[in-house]
Amino acid sequence: MLSATVAGIDLAACYFPQGEAKRPVFDFLCEDLAPSRTNELLVIGDLNTGRHRIDEIGATFHCAECFDRLEHVGLIDAWRSRNLRRKEYSWITHAGNGFRIDHAFATGDLNRRITSIDYDHTPRVMGLSDHSALIMQFSEEAGDS
Repeated sequence: MLSATVAGIDLAACYFPQGEAKRPVFDFLCEDLAPSRTNELLVIGDLNTGRHRIDEIGATFHCAECFDRLEHVGLIDAWRSRNLRRKEYSWITHAGNGFRIDHAFATGDLNRRITSIDYDHTPRVMGLSDHSALIMQFSEEAGDS
């Protein structure tokens, strides 16, 4: 995780470990980083988890309950808040199983400033990455278009 403040936004750029090893990262976000913030907060990156049967076909994610805790500390799944029923996969196994594991969680005011958020599958399809890119655009201030 890389943490920085950019333009008054606390940014946590993440690449979570696999399996149960990600639990301490969620604990840090939920118990230390989110409650102590003085600015708006954006947690973005490869969280290597999601919601069972929503962000994957089955129920294989480790620490899915920790993923849900992010909303309990005031963070909003920015893409899901705009795509309640849509299935989209940012990473696909060699066997063709899809998973949405790349996420952006934002505090309320910052989430309202997001004017556009969606996955661009081009980097994955072209072989530049094994993940799709999550592209976001923001308005300058709350209420701007």
